[in-house]
Amino acid sequence: VEYRNGTKKAVRADGSTTVKFANGDVKTADASTGKVVYYYAAAQTTHTSDPARTLEVFEFPNGQSETHAADGSKDIRFPDGTRKVVRADGTSSTTFPDGVVLEGEGS
Repeated sequence: VEYRNGTKKAVRADGSTTVKFANGDVKTADASTGKVVYYYAAAQTTHTSDPARTLEVFEFPNGQSETHAADGSKDIRFPDGTRKVVRADGTSSTTFPDGVVLEGEGS
C-alpha cells in the first residue's frame, strides 16, 4: 500500500509489516514475536522493542548502545569501552576501559 504522503506499507502473509516513511524512517514489525524495529533515518538510530525479553535496545551511529529493561534498569555501552549500568533503584556503576569502577547513588 502506498499513501499520498509517500509512506509505503507492506504486509507479508504472516502478518508482519514493513512501513517506509517519506522521511526515510523504517518500521518493521514481526507478527509472530511482536518484535518491532524502528530506524530513525535523520538520527541514524535504531530502536528495537522485544516484548519476549521485555527489552528495548537503542543503537546510535557513534557506536553507543543502550539496553533498557522493563524494571527501569539500563545498560549503556560507549564506543570507548566504558559501560554504565543504571539499576532499577536508580543507583549506577560505571566501568571504564582501564578497569576503574565508579559507583553512583540514585537521585
